[in-house]
Amino acid sequence: MGLVTEPTGGILRTSSCCNGRWTMRHPPVVDHHTMRRRNAMEVALYARVSTGRQQQRQTIEHQFARLREYVIAHADWHLADTHVYRGEGYSGTRLNRPGLDRLRDHAALARFERVLITAPDRLARNYVHQMLVLEELAHHGCHVEFLERPMSDDPHDHLLLQIRSAVAEYERTLIADRMRRGRQAKLRSGRLLP
Repeated sequence: MGLVTEPTGGILRTSSCCNGRWTMRHPPVVDHHTMRRRNAMEVALYARVSTGRQQQRQTIEHQFARLREYVIAHADWHLADTHVYRGEGYSGTRLNRPGLDRLRDHAALARFERVLITAPDRLARNYVHQMLVLEELAHHGCHVEFLERPMSDDPHDHLLLQIRSAVAEYERTLIADRMRRGRQAKLRSGRLLP
């Protein structure tokens, strides 16, 4: 009915007697890898390409390679394989994209604290959608970091992001209009079948 503690080679063993039987209790096994991850900041990656031509050129893999290098440069960050989100073949003008939807759902569950994206137009090309997603992630305590356009809490940085987003949206509209005009010109000249 007593408790005996004896040091053995740096490990503390505790024995107890219950009804005349002695049992040995060992300290719990510590998984240092798990402890390191618990102390590390969980991060997620998001990359997007909208066309098959971009997919063939493997630009999404290039984006992920850059993002992973950035994570490796921060020793106190941890990236789980399940926190890599892809937006292949989806236009940045759409808000309903499977990869982005999963990212938003997991952010709501507090699975990570930071999202890394190469540039704001990879998140969304529509300014309103971009601000909506950024505010939603911030509401869940998730910080978004753009590699090409680092931001701080400075109001000037937020203004620059808004201006860049508006310019990207304007640029996208111009490109779409030029493509439409080009197709119409080819149709009229007979070089393109409807």
